[in-house]
Amino acid sequence: MRRAAVLFVVALLAGCGSSSGTKRISPDHATLVDVDVHNSSASFAFDVAPDRIRSSWAARSTLAECGSGRPIRPPGSAFYVIHFQPGQSQGIPKQIVMPSGPILRADKLCDFEADVAWVLALDTKLPADVSRDGSTVTVTFGG
Repeated sequence: MRRAAVLFVVALLAGCGSSSGTKRISPDHATLVDVDVHNSSASFAFDVAPDRIRSSWAARSTLAECGSGRPIRPPGSAFYVIHFQPGQSQGIPKQIVMPSGPILRADKLCDFEADVAWVLALDTKLPADVSRDGSTVTVTFGG
């Protein structure tokens, strides 16, 4: 009986039965599973569409990791911040550096208390468009 209980706990912790490879941390949160940055756009792919998206330009002095408060100092002079709620991320790098183009760098600002936020650093402020296609959110600059 004890062995069966231990095996059950091990199977539960291992996430057996998940066919997607993505383990939901919280069932009511959209899980960010991929970030794809191109010259003038960034796409955020989730397992399900996030309920709320907020975005705006921000001053460099306000850029800090949520939770720790550690300052984020990306290159450039224009910083576009986008929040996804309720959200969480899994297996995503904290920073993506671009070799050239309007987007210089993407930094994860937050993955705390159901808020996933990223900052996209540019040389100059450009018109920004946020669009949804299923569970993917894309920010396009310039257009």
